[in-house]
Amino acid sequence: MAITTFSRDRLPLPYWLWFLWIDPVLSLTGVYGGLFAPQLLLLSYIPADNPNVVPNPAHAMIFNQLAGFFFLTFTLSTFMLRSTSDLVVWKYYQGAIAVVDVIICVATCLAFVDQGRLSPTMWRAEDWFGLLCTGMCAVLRVAFVLGVGLGGDSKRKTN
Repeated sequence: MAITTFSRDRLPLPYWLWFLWIDPVLSLTGVYGGLFAPQLLLLSYIPADNPNVVPNPAHAMIFNQLAGFFFLTFTLSTFMLRSTSDLVVWKYYQGAIAVVDVIICVATCLAFVDQGRLSPTMWRAEDWFGLLCTGMCAVLRVAFVLGVGLGGDSKRKTN
């Protein structure tokens, strides 16, 4: 019979740190960027010398919606994950966000193609950080969904 609950005090350290602490902080930075600093979001994906880096006021709705998505992930990571030990809920949530992470990585690479910057030698620090951070998120989430490290002997207490 499959295990459907788990003890959060036995959650491996990488999952505990990332899902319960780092994810919410990253989500809040996305909320801030979407609502108050859309140009910062653009600069993190498009070099400043590109004429498309200036946010168009007509696109404010898109940035606000992005902020709403980040607020949703902040809320779910901060409150829902701390209030349930249902492994199925955790896996559905992490699986759904893993799909988003993969889409972000693919979209970033497609943008690099459009910008003529697909070669990693042309990437800026922001590009490396964004892809490595998002890629690491995706790998951690997929590993969690697959049950990697969720066996009986665990390593981390949340209290």
